[in-house]
Amino acid sequence: MQTIKLSLCVEDMDLYPRNQVDSTHVGYIFEAMKSGADMPPIIVESKGFRIIDGFHRWRAMCKMHGPDAEAEVIVKTYKNKSDMFLDAVKYNASHGRNLSENERTRCLIKAEEFKISTLKIAGIMNITMAKVGKMKDTKIAMLKMNDHEEKVALKRPVVHFAGQTI
Repeated sequence: MQTIKLSLCVEDMDLYPRNQVDSTHVGYIFEAMKSGADMPPIIVESKGFRIIDGFHRWRAMCKMHGPDAEAEVIVKTYKNKSDMFLDAVKYNASHGRNLSENERTRCLIKAEEFKISTLKIAGIMNITMAKVGKMKDTKIAMLKMNDHEEKVALKRPVVHFAGQTI
């Protein structure tokens, strides 16, 4: 554990397994903190204090105490960004708000970008390889913009674009 200013923590959305930070959930945590609830410490990486786990708690703490307040955090050292992403997924798959189907699909895409094996990311998200195969077949499309292409996780209303370039 280490005590640091909240303002030193960095939200790196490239490491975040969710689509976005849910402001409603931040509000629930804020209310719980106001009522005296204890929250687990935020987990950050050692070099730049990028948040690995606790985006919602961090925002709630900033709202309650301001960014110049200090908080105890768990500081972890990682070999690379891939290991940071794996840990972020592990924490988000095992407690708190469940990862949605779309967020799990996004994690599969990000894992591929980080050169993480499908078997490894499936194990961390606690899903079977059969489920992974189905998600890849039915929930991913290629988005092409000018000369740039990237895989995207499809939400339910547009899953008919799965496997296509859009």
